[in-house]
Amino acid sequence: MDTIIVTLADTVYRLTEDDVAEYIKRDIANATAKEELRKLYSNASTKVNDIHRKSTEFFQNAFDESIEDSETTITLDEANEFLTSIGAREISRTFTATITVEVTISGIEAANIDDVEDVITGELDISCGMFNVDTWSIHNVDAERE
Repeated sequence: MDTIIVTLADTVYRLTEDDVAEYIKRDIANATAKEELRKLYSNASTKVNDIHRKSTEFFQNAFDESIEDSETTITLDEANEFLTSIGAREISRTFTATITVEVTISGIEAANIDDVEDVITGELDISCGMFNVDTWSIHNVDAERE
């Protein structure tokens, strides 16, 4: 196999054809990666410029419609519409809800009908996906023999 000898900055490099081929492959891969980064930068730059434009436009319109020169008021819906338009998460609040769920449970083994509620309370596990269940209670147990 042929060897190529290159001297750069007082350093001598001895490269085989395989070494040169590997450097060329790396250079091609690096050029592809650089082009992908250039595209990502261009897209990000376009998005930032779009957000700047939309922000200026949103606040300019809010102040144009305002009676006061130095302050304005926007509604939550207007703010969320703006945030959505720039790709941001909407403003949200946290709520607590009290719900009623009716459940039919079968196969309950208890000494007598009066013990059914205690058996259910001891075994029942209440969860609600990603939400916290802070409290729960059982009301109106209507039990009958199977």
